[in-house]
Amino acid sequence: MKAGEVVALQFGSLWREVSAPLRKKYGVAWCVGAAGANAAGAPLIRVAVADVVFDTAPTLAQVNQLELKVKPFRSNEPGIFLLHDTAFPRGVTLLGALAKRPKLTRRESTWVTYAGWSNFVIAWDAAWRREQGAAEEEATRAREAAKAAAATQKRRSRGLKGVPLAPALSKLVSKRRAEAVRSMLVEAVRSLAARSRAARLAALEALVVQLNEYDEAQRGFIDTAEREALLECLEDLAAVSGLGDVSAKLDAWREW
Repeated sequence: MKAGEVVALQFGSLWREVSAPLRKKYGVAWCVGAAGANAAGAPLIRVAVADVVFDTAPTLAQVNQLELKVKPFRSNEPGIFLLHDTAFPRGVTLLGALAKRPKLTRRESTWVTYAGWSNFVIAWDAAWRREQGAAEEEATRAREAAKAAAATQKRRSRGLKGVPLAPALSKLVSKRRAEAVRSMLVEAVRSLAARSRAARLAALEALVVQLNEYDEAQRGFIDTAEREALLECLEDLAAVSGLGDVSAKLDAWREW
């Protein structure tokens, strides 16, 4: 294989254990150039694996339309391999010479990993599994964020007087404390209906100060679960009363 020549790699033919979604797909790799010989004197070539996957066997024309880049593998190791310049195994097809040779970074130009043709696919498979795992985690986070946003919208859809207080109060456990905090919240709802933004903001601050004082009098009963529930309720009250996002102000006011 000469410098500048490119091959198509059929994943499933090179390694039968490759992940099913990759099995019938193709990658490409190009020869960077000769790389001397191994200890036995057999010639070696340096081959770069491209960061691209084809659903069907690619043609040279298709490959030449792309700006090929080296695929990063484990720990961002560049997909640069030294292998014996031997006959192509099943699954590797010479396409021809690239119209333009991709430039390698300094690190890619000096990287050395001894391998066989099947190692290209093994490395691709490991990287694909990691990337798929990251993609699934991102999709899960997106679903959870959408679910939380829908729940927030539902809580706030009934206006100031419709903001549910029960979720926050249920975390207080003690009925006496729940009733005390309920009275504070109900009174604050009346004040948050004021026309003036300054008056509404002052009412919210007064509510937080009340909660601070009550928490201190009760020897610090507001812990993690209570804090999260109360903050959610306060943020809902602020949002529906037109104060917007006041999370930074709440953090500055509260002592719990």
